[in-house]
Amino acid sequence: LQYASDKMRANKSIVLAAVTQAGSSLLFSHDSLKSDKDVVLAAVKQDGLLLKLAHNSLRADTDVVVAALECMGLSVPGGSTVKDMILLAVQHFGHALELAPDELRADRRFVLEAVQARPGALKYAMGGLNEDDECLKTAGRLATKEKNSLYGRTEKVILSLKGLGKASDSAGRLAMAMRADPILGQFKTYNPSAFSRGSCDPSFTSISHPCRGTSSTCKYTQGQNLEHSRPSSKTCWRFTYRLHLNEVKTAKGFMVQLEEESGLDDGQVIQTDMADGVGLKIFRVQLRSSESHVLNKAVKLLSQEVQSWIKTDIEDTSLCNVIPQLVNDIVDDDLKIREALGLPGGADFSAAYFST
Repeated sequence: LQYASDKMRANKSIVLAAVTQAGSSLLFSHDSLKSDKDVVLAAVKQDGLLLKLAHNSLRADTDVVVAALECMGLSVPGGSTVKDMILLAVQHFGHALELAPDELRADRRFVLEAVQARPGALKYAMGGLNEDDECLKTAGRLATKEKNSLYGRTEKVILSLKGLGKASDSAGRLAMAMRADPILGQFKTYNPSAFSRGSCDPSFTSISHPCRGTSSTCKYTQGQNLEHSRPSSKTCWRFTYRLHLNEVKTAKGFMVQLEEESGLDDGQVIQTDMADGVGLKIFRVQLRSSESHVLNKAVKLLSQEVQSWIKTDIEDTSLCNVIPQLVNDIVDDDLKIREALGLPGGADFSAAYFST
C-alpha cells in the first residue's frame, strides 16, 4: 500500500484488505479512511497502538478503543468509558496517552490523573499542559524547572520541530533537555507541538499556500482566529505561531529549530519563512543521530552558542547552525589533517613519530 497510487490508497476495499493482513498499512492509507470505523477497527485489532493514527472522532469511539486495548493485552471492565480505558492503558504503557482523543489530552484533570500513574505520559499532553507547572510538579519535573529559573531571563524562545502537533521522539527529548539545561532552562519556551491548531490551508503545511500568519495573508477571519483576544484550539496554526514569533522578537528572544536526519519538513520551512519575516535569530540544531549522547552534546553546544550571542551581538539575526560532532566526523577530520601535513595514518601515527 505504501507504493500504491492515491486512488488505490483511498479505496476502502483495498485498504481494508491491506490493514486486515497488516495493520501498519493504515499509515499509508488516505486520510479519509482514517476516519472510517471499519478500516480503523481492522487495523487496531492487528496493532492497538495504531489507534494514534485514527481520526480524533474514532479515538473517542468505545468499540474502537476496546478493540485497541484488547489487542494490547488489556482486559477492559464492562461499562468503562473512554476516559477509564485510556487511564487503564496509561497505567500499563505511559505512551498510551497519545491514543486518547485530543479533548482528553488537553483536559487538565485527566492529564494529572494520567501523569500520576505514569509521569512519562506528560509529553503526550496537549493544550500546553506539558508546560503547565501543576502537571510538571505531578510528574516530578517542577523542581528542575524551578532550579533552572532562579535567575530567569526575560528573553523568550520558540521551537521549530518536525511534525506539527505530533512531534518526533527526538523533538520531545530536545525540549526536555533544554528545560533541564542550567542556561536554556531559564528561558520561557513556546513549544508549538504541545498545541492542537486549525489551519486555513486545507493541506495544513503546503509551502505554496500564501498564509504566513498575518491578518493579510491568513484566510481565516479575525473572529475565527481569536477568542477573547487570544488564539483557541481552532485558530490557524500559522496565525498562532506568528503571534508567538512577534512576542519572542519583542522579548529579544530567538528560535531553536531541530533539523533531523531527513531534513526540515514543510511546516518547519514555513516557520523559518515567518521567522525571517519578523527578523528573528534562528539557532538550527542539526541532529544526525538520535542517540542520547549526541542530543546531550547538541544541547551543550546550543547553550554555548546562545550565551555567546547574547554577550556579543544580540542584534545579529543570521542563521546559526549547531552541529554536534560525531565520532566518525572526528576520525575523518583527523585523517584530513594527517594527509595535509604529510603524516602517516592508522596505527603508524603516534607520538613516537614526532620524536624522530
